[in-house]
Amino acid sequence: MRSRGLILALLVLVACGEDHERADASVATDAARGSDARASTCDDALGSSCEGSSACDGELECQNGRCVVARAGCGGFAGAPCDGELECVYFESTDFGVCVTTAERGCLCERAPSSFSGCE
Repeated sequence: MRSRGLILALLVLVACGEDHERADASVATDAARGSDARASTCDDALGSSCEGSSACDGELECQNGRCVVARAGCGGFAGAPCDGELECVYFESTDFGVCVTTAERGCLCERAPSSFSGCE
C-alpha cells in the first residue's frame, strides 16, 4: 500500500512538472478582452522598472518596482482571487501579486521575468 502512495505521488509530481504550451504566447489573440484590450498590446511602460507612485504612464501604477496595470491585488495573507478571466501574477519572493490578462502576463514575463514568479 505504501508503494502505491509513492507511485501516485511521483505521477503527480511528474505531471505538474511537464512543460505545457503557454496560452499567452500570442498577444494578438487576447487583444479583444473587453476593457482590458487597451493595456494588452505590450505598451512601452508595462513591465518597465519604476520608483514612486507617479512613475508609470496612463492606467499603470508602480508596484514592487515595476509598472503594472492598476487593478486590485491578489494573493497575500487572505489569498485574494482575481475577478473573471484575470489571473494572479505573483511578484518574485512574495505571496502577493497583481491581477492581469493572459496577454499582460506575457508582456510582464517577457520584459521582467526575474520580477515575477512563474515566468520560466
